[in-house]
Amino acid sequence: MSSVKLKLPLGGSKTISAPDSASDETITLPAGNQTVATQSQVNGLGGRKNLIINGGFDVWQRGTSFTATSVYSADRWKAQFGGNQGTVAQETTSLPSGSRYGLKMTATATDASGWSQMGQQIEYKNFYQAVGQTVTISFYGKAHNTNSGSTNITVRTRTNTTEDTSTIFSGAGTTTAVTLTTSWVKYTVTRTIPSDSKAWSIEFVMGAFTNGDGYTISQVQLELGSVATDFEHRSYGEELALCQRYYQRYGGSPYVGIASGSVFNVTTKSTFFMSFTTTMRASPSATFADLISTDRATFDAVITTLSGSTTGTTGAYFYCGHAAAGSAWHPSGLAVKSTTSGYLALDAEL
Repeated sequence: MSSVKLKLPLGGSKTISAPDSASDETITLPAGNQTVATQSQVNGLGGRKNLIINGGFDVWQRGTSFTATSVYSADRWKAQFGGNQGTVAQETTSLPSGSRYGLKMTATATDASGWSQMGQQIEYKNFYQAVGQTVTISFYGKAHNTNSGSTNITVRTRTNTTEDTSTIFSGAGTTTAVTLTTSWVKYTVTRTIPSDSKAWSIEFVMGAFTNGDGYTISQVQLELGSVATDFEHRSYGEELALCQRYYQRYGGSPYVGIASGSVFNVTTKSTFFMSFTTTMRASPSATFADLISTDRATFDAVITTLSGSTTGTTGAYFYCGHAAAGSAWHPSGLAVKSTTSGYLALDAEL
């Protein structure tokens, strides 16, 4: 009779008792001296297995509909259409089980030599443990129609030996053809990340298309190993915080305050200090629209420039120009105008 021997870290033995059941229970173990599971695999069961950020397309800080010249759409996901002939949008209906959102790419013209791309570059700090190892990309995909432009998709990965050098949409890559259908199907692609890789990205590419061609993807996952497991659902708050390492957006409502400061001694300038929501990947670039320097009593001056501003990874000093003159050293706040379109955006994307 064969036996099962359990090796315990501190020695001793362990008895396995059968559960209450009307029938026998069978536990199948690998033959020979094989490892059932490594500690890292066991730890992975607790979460953090998905190296993709926002793979469920839950976070859309920039908006939910875009013309895809070359633009970030859902957070961390960059889209590009050759010849500016397509759109990217949030999909909320007819999704696979377990999905709330998808990302929808649609051609708005016919181009026999056209192409579209959607991809994400992964920061080296987040994938270094996978260097030299086999990884599996899994996702749900659905074609808009049966045209080749909708059904013929390529999954491409790119790599570079310089840390966090941009790889997305540039340079040679490894490709795998995937044929989508008009129904939701889960697809898997395996790769080995090169042992010298310090920059890595994945992309979904559509070739020649006619007007209306396209596809929707959801539940994108990248994990260690050669087998795709169930999609890792993270809470919205956790996913948002991961995205805000790369992009943060403030404003969106009339007179929402963003930073505090004062009018400068040059009364057509104001200075403001702010702390970021979370530490960013690098010192971000700042863009804005419909902001004011205001004391909410006597002074509302529309911001025209951010020249001379300084940003770090945890906060910023903004030196803002405005046409209207205020009182030197008078306290002031950086805020949205009386509109919902005002914002300050901080971008530290790869």
